[in-house]
Amino acid sequence: MMSSDSLGTEKVKKLLFSMGWPAAMNFLVVTVYNLTDAIFVGKWLGPMQIAAVVVVGTVYFLFSAFGLVIGVGGSSIIARALGEKDKNKAAYAFGNQNLLVLLSSFLIVLIGWIGEDFILRLFGANGAIFPYASAYYRILLFGIPFTSWSSIGNSVIHTEGKAKVAMFNNLVPTIINMLLNPLFIKVFDLGIEGSAWATLVAYILGFLLSIRFFISGMSEINFNYTFIKFKPALVREIGEIGGSTLVNMITSNLFIIVLNQVLFTYEQESGVVLYGIINRVNMLLLIPIIGIDGAIRPTIGYNFGSQRMERIREAINTAMKYGLIVCYGLLGIVSLSADYFIHLFTDNAHLIAQTPLAMRVVFSFFPLIMIQTITNAYFQSIGKPQVAFYLSIQETLFY
Repeated sequence: MMSSDSLGTEKVKKLLFSMGWPAAMNFLVVTVYNLTDAIFVGKWLGPMQIAAVVVVGTVYFLFSAFGLVIGVGGSSIIARALGEKDKNKAAYAFGNQNLLVLLSSFLIVLIGWIGEDFILRLFGANGAIFPYASAYYRILLFGIPFTSWSSIGNSVIHTEGKAKVAMFNNLVPTIINMLLNPLFIKVFDLGIEGSAWATLVAYILGFLLSIRFFISGMSEINFNYTFIKFKPALVREIGEIGGSTLVNMITSNLFIIVLNQVLFTYEQESGVVLYGIINRVNMLLLIPIIGIDGAIRPTIGYNFGSQRMERIREAINTAMKYGLIVCYGLLGIVSLSADYFIHLFTDNAHLIAQTPLAMRVVFSFFPLIMIQTITNAYFQSIGKPQVAFYLSIQETLFY
């Protein structure tokens, strides 16, 4: 098993590959999570249920973004602290991540429960979609604490150089989700609620696997109550570094809100379903981008902490070169196979006719997203949140 020291000693190309493919697999697992619900629900229940899964998935993505933000911000501090050989600072940063997740999860679940009707309709659960979205949402909402903690836990595990462990922590729950979905939907005849229960069970399992890594002593970070103390300076730095990620997610979700409302106005429920299908396939193309992002963040952070700037330059150049090659290759494959992807989700003739062209237009911008992702990761990893924040705003306005 790799340790954080390998981030400063391993050959850069080999390091990026060994860190990148588990990160890519991690995101593939997350994608399968979303695809599993959409495919099973779409094939066995219908297009309105697909739309409900898409709408609630967007809401859940925004809610769980706070865990991701805390994970990104804290992991940047931890990577630099490990590079500086300051394990106490790394432990305090992780302790404050735990405090922030506990507080944010409680507030999100409370607000989400009270504002259910408004939130779902705001994100596009209108007409016949709403009752299915409501049933799905009420169950998944209670998964927020588990996914938020899993997010920070796996982020820190990855930062320590143990990318395969983080991948395993996501892979096992996904397999369980795939097995439980048909069981709950078809065998137990629970409908869309069955899909939600299957996903919630998988989220809880993912949390248990992540926390096991820390309480078993496998981590380099000392995980005990003495380091779970509120440190204003660390909290502020976590917020500042992760803030650009949060801004990017919030603005993206605002765009989705507007788009879903426009699509419902002009195309009714079928417009929301069309975008939902594109959004799910869209996640497949994000896999290499997330893989490279996951590889360079701990590499840059650790080597910045130990002041090995030449390794940082080599990492960025290598990531950019191979990232664009893979991105263009996948873009060509998906563009040629757009019709096949549509048939995975639906047999509806109208959707099959309308979706492929829209899909090809959306995916044509992916190489630019690769460049922006690497640039943003660099500034977040070295603790320059202001520049990362500016880039996030620029990305949203451009795309």
